[in-house]
Amino acid sequence: MEPKYTKGQKVKIISVGTPHGQLKYPELEEYVNGSGAIVDSHLAKYEIHGAPTDIWGYTVRIEKDDREVTVLEDALEPLIR
Repeated sequence: MEPKYTKGQKVKIISVGTPHGQLKYPELEEYVNGSGAIVDSHLAKYEIHGAPTDIWGYTVRIEKDDREVTVLEDALEPLIR
């Protein structure tokens, strides 16, 4: 399983909901629609509905304030300018 995004690639953080209409990552809401660049990636293990799942996580440097945040792959989309 290869990462979807590469180091240096520009991305946008998006809001992700659950099937029950709740926010999947409420801690990222302040960054939603913000853009940045991928700094690093790592394969993370999560348990979803009792089953272990691998998902790529990324360190993203936010353009607006130069902060670095960790974001899972499903909360990112490529930024095309």
